[in-house]
Amino acid sequence: MSSAFRVYINNDLLLSTGIPGKNAKETTPFYSPKVVGFENNSESFDIIIHVSNFHYRMGGMWAPVFLGKPSILNSMRERKLVIFSFFLEQYVLLGFIILVFFGLVEMINLLCILVYSVY
Repeated sequence: MSSAFRVYINNDLLLSTGIPGKNAKETTPFYSPKVVGFENNSESFDIIIHVSNFHYRMGGMWAPVFLGKPSILNSMRERKLVIFSFFLEQYVLLGFIILVFFGLVEMINLLCILVYSVY
Protein backbone atom coordinates (compact mmCIF):
# COMPACT_ATOMS: atom_id res chain seq x y z
CA MET A 1 0.00 0.00 0.00
CA SER A 2 1.38 3.38 -0.92
CA SER A 3 -0.69 5.23 1.64
CA ALA A 4 -0.87 5.78 5.35
CA PHE A 5 -2.42 2.80 7.11
CA ARG A 6 -2.80 0.93 10.37
CA VAL A 7 -3.40 -2.80 10.73
CA TYR A 8 -5.14 -4.18 13.80
CA ILE A 9 -5.39 -7.87 14.64
CA ASN A 10 -8.00 -8.61 17.33
CA ASN A 11 -7.99 -4.89 18.26
CA ASP A 12 -4.20 -4.86 18.83
CA LEU A 13 -2.13 -2.53 16.64
CA LEU A 14 0.19 -4.77 14.60
CA LEU A 15 1.55 -2.39 11.98
CA SER A 16 1.44 1.31 11.28
CA THR A 17 2.91 3.17 8.31
CA GLY A 18 2.56 6.92 8.00
CA ILE A 19 -0.20 8.71 9.87
CA PRO A 20 -3.71 7.99 8.55
CA GLY A 21 -6.22 10.80 9.00
CA LYS A 22 -9.64 12.09 8.01
CA ASN A 23 -8.31 14.80 5.64
CA ALA A 24 -5.12 15.73 3.79
CA LYS A 25 -3.84 17.95 6.62
CA GLU A 26 -4.09 15.16 9.20
CA THR A 27 -2.55 12.50 6.95
CA THR A 28 1.15 11.80 6.46
CA PRO A 29 1.70 9.28 3.63
CA PHE A 30 4.56 6.80 3.65
CA TYR A 31 5.44 3.80 1.45
CA SER A 32 7.03 0.91 3.28
CA PRO A 33 6.21 -2.64 2.14
CA LYS A 34 6.59 -5.08 5.02
CA VAL A 35 6.02 -8.67 5.99
CA VAL A 36 4.88 -8.98 9.60
CA GLY A 37 4.03 -12.00 11.64
CA PHE A 38 1.53 -12.68 14.37
CA GLU A 39 0.38 -15.70 16.31
CA ASN A 40 -3.24 -16.71 16.62
CA ASN A 41 -4.32 -19.11 19.35
CA SER A 42 -7.99 -19.28 18.35
CA GLU A 43 -9.86 -20.51 15.28
CA SER A 44 -10.78 -17.03 14.08
CA PHE A 45 -9.42 -13.50 14.28
CA ASP A 46 -10.41 -10.01 13.15
CA ILE A 47 -8.31 -7.94 10.79
CA ILE A 48 -9.06 -4.21 10.65
CA ILE A 49 -7.16 -2.02 8.20
CA HIS A 50 -7.47 1.77 8.38
CA VAL A 51 -6.27 3.33 5.12
CA SER A 52 -6.25 7.00 4.18
CA ASN A 53 -5.06 8.37 0.86
CA PHE A 54 -5.14 12.05 -0.05
CA HIS A 55 -1.75 12.30 -1.79
CA TYR A 56 -1.27 9.55 -4.39
CA ARG A 57 -3.24 8.80 -7.53
CA MET A 58 -2.65 5.06 -7.15
CA GLY A 59 -2.90 4.98 -3.35
CA GLY A 60 -4.92 2.73 -1.16
CA MET A 61 -4.99 -1.05 -1.19
CA TRP A 62 -4.03 -1.94 -4.75
CA ALA A 63 -2.72 -5.42 -3.97
CA PRO A 64 -4.17 -8.29 -1.98
CA VAL A 65 -3.15 -9.00 1.60
CA PHE A 66 -1.50 -12.42 1.88
CA LEU A 67 -1.77 -14.63 4.95
CA GLY A 68 0.50 -17.60 5.52
CA LYS A 69 3.73 -18.81 7.01
CA PRO A 70 6.40 -16.08 7.26
CA SER A 71 8.96 -18.17 5.36
CA ILE A 72 6.60 -18.58 2.39
CA LEU A 73 5.61 -14.90 2.40
CA ASN A 74 9.27 -13.82 2.54
CA SER A 75 10.17 -16.13 -0.34
CA MET A 76 7.28 -14.69 -2.41
CA ARG A 77 8.55 -11.16 -1.72
CA GLU A 78 12.13 -12.11 -2.57
CA ARG A 79 11.01 -13.76 -5.83
CA LYS A 80 9.20 -10.56 -6.87
CA LEU A 81 12.29 -8.49 -6.06
CA VAL A 82 14.52 -10.80 -8.10
CA ILE A 83 12.20 -10.63 -11.12
CA PHE A 84 11.94 -6.84 -10.86
CA SER A 85 15.74 -6.53 -10.57
CA PHE A 86 16.24 -8.78 -13.60
CA PHE A 87 13.97 -6.69 -15.83
CA LEU A 88 15.46 -3.44 -14.54
CA GLU A 89 18.92 -4.74 -15.39
CA GLN A 90 17.75 -5.69 -18.89
CA TYR A 91 16.32 -2.22 -19.51
CA VAL A 92 19.52 -0.53 -18.32
CA LEU A 93 21.64 -2.84 -20.49
CA LEU A 94 19.44 -2.18 -23.52
CA GLY A 95 19.69 1.57 -22.94
CA PHE A 96 23.48 1.31 -22.72
CA ILE A 97 23.66 -0.70 -25.96
CA ILE A 98 21.47 1.86 -27.74
CA LEU A 99 23.70 4.69 -26.52
CA VAL A 100 26.82 2.84 -27.71
CA PHE A 101 25.36 2.22 -31.17
CA PHE A 102 24.15 5.82 -31.39
CA GLY A 103 27.65 6.99 -30.47
CA LEU A 104 29.22 4.70 -33.09
CA VAL A 105 26.87 5.95 -35.80
CA GLU A 106 27.64 9.55 -34.89
CA MET A 107 31.38 8.80 -34.91
CA ILE A 108 31.13 7.14 -38.35
CA ASN A 109 29.16 10.14 -39.67
CA LEU A 110 31.81 12.50 -38.29
CA LEU A 111 34.60 10.44 -39.90
CA CYS A 112 32.75 10.45 -43.24
CA ILE A 113 32.40 14.23 -43.08
CA LEU A 114 36.09 14.63 -42.26
CA VAL A 115 37.17 12.27 -45.08
CA TYR A 116 34.94 14.00 -47.66
CA SER A 117 36.06 17.46 -46.55
CA VAL A 118 39.74 16.53 -46.94
CA TYR A 119 39.29 15.20 -50.49
